[in-house]
Amino acid sequence: QFYADGITLLGTKTSAPYSFAWSGGGAGRHEVFARVLFNNGASADTQPVRIAILNTNQNLSFETPVVNGYQYTPGGGSWTFNGGGGNGSGIVANGGDFNNPASPAGKQAGFLQGFSKISQTLGGLIPGRIYTLSYSAAQRIAVSNGGESWNVTLDDKVIASNLPGSGAYVSYSASFTATAAFHTIGFVGTNLSGKDNTVFIDKVSLTSRQPLALAVAPSPATLRQANAGGANFTVTNPDPAATANVEVTLCFPDGTAPDAVTMPGRVVEPKGGGVWSLRIASLAAGANGVATASWAALPVTGSIDIATTRQSDTTALNSAQATLTLLPSYAAWAAGLADPALGADPDGDGISNLVEYALGGDPVTASLTAAGGQALLPQLALTGDGTNLDFSFPERTDAADRGLSYVVETSMDLVSWVPVDQNSAAAPVTDPAVDGFAVQHWVWPKGAAAGYFVRLRMELNEEP
Repeated sequence: QFYADGITLLGTKTSAPYSFAWSGGGAGRHEVFARVLFNNGASADTQPVRIAILNTNQNLSFETPVVNGYQYTPGGGSWTFNGGGGNGSGIVANGGDFNNPASPAGKQAGFLQGFSKISQTLGGLIPGRIYTLSYSAAQRIAVSNGGESWNVTLDDKVIASNLPGSGAYVSYSASFTATAAFHTIGFVGTNLSGKDNTVFIDKVSLTSRQPLALAVAPSPATLRQANAGGANFTVTNPDPAATANVEVTLCFPDGTAPDAVTMPGRVVEPKGGGVWSLRIASLAAGANGVATASWAALPVTGSIDIATTRQSDTTALNSAQATLTLLPSYAAWAAGLADPALGADPDGDGISNLVEYALGGDPVTASLTAAGGQALLPQLALTGDGTNLDFSFPERTDAADRGLSYVVETSMDLVSWVPVDQNSAAAPVTDPAVDGFAVQHWVWPKGAAAGYFVRLRMELNEEP
């Protein structure tokens, strides 16, 4: 058996395939489920599935269907009505029996009596965006016993409550933040007076406001650990017409806070604990403000995850995480050395800091063994069968991120050195990585290498 909304039996199937096509469902939100009936009389239900059915002629006016005078619970339009005489909802035409004022948008309006409801499911909404439902309402004066009060609902949750107004149409609005692509809006009578009252609803419209945009860009484009650097946070008011009073918060994890956050001409307030509050008064439509976080030495970590929030008097609170990626650097590796210069040799083993860094050596311990246990300096040896020469050396697996390059060169006179083309007689082979290093092998046929010297040149260029 196939059910909708808990109690409505849609159909029954007694043989496979157990499927059912439902047509004619009313616009709005529904829950559907299947019930299995066993021969022994037992049954089991599936978990309900929530769906939303949109009216194909969806619109917010009350011009469809055309009524003669007034009609309770009319069909064929986008709105859903309920109830009946004296405690129902429907559509009334201008000059109808309700003595209603002329509709401000067309020739018909909706009406609520007692505890009735008018609703419609809207689609195509963007989660996180703020929407404003605007409409006009007027009381029925000819028959009034304190006036009809009403709520505006979103998915049956109240977002605005209204007391009776005047007999002339007055503008109202209610705002909400979409959390899904589909939401059901409703006008629900509350009739606080408890007597016969009617309110007319018309000129319904839905507009949206985009959330503030926040873009984060590293400066320079490539940030490296232990080097100076920063990030620009650009907040933009996307509204095409309205100015906004903006507040942005930046929250940096422990140990990663910048030395300073600045935003010329704006209010920057350090809150402590790696948190900054940024405020911009009257940010013009389409304009932006830029805040800069700066570090004299970026933390030695692979990334900084910054929690951000942004809001204004025209947009809701919006939260997001911005991530700055920090590449490894020579400065981070050399921190604490008595002499961190590339050409320096703090441990006195005759191997410069650059070579130790590139090949995996320890700059404070004299040793010819690399970090992975392999030989630190390049090795030249015959292969096992004695037919080839093997030139090998350890290379960092993240050399590109570090700005390191390894160039194998040959010479016949130890004066003029020529880089070896990988397409030449030398064929490079890589051993599996160990502790962030891989051993590179350059192999020549022994006869082709006769009379040549070979060396490894290492270069460091951390510029983007």
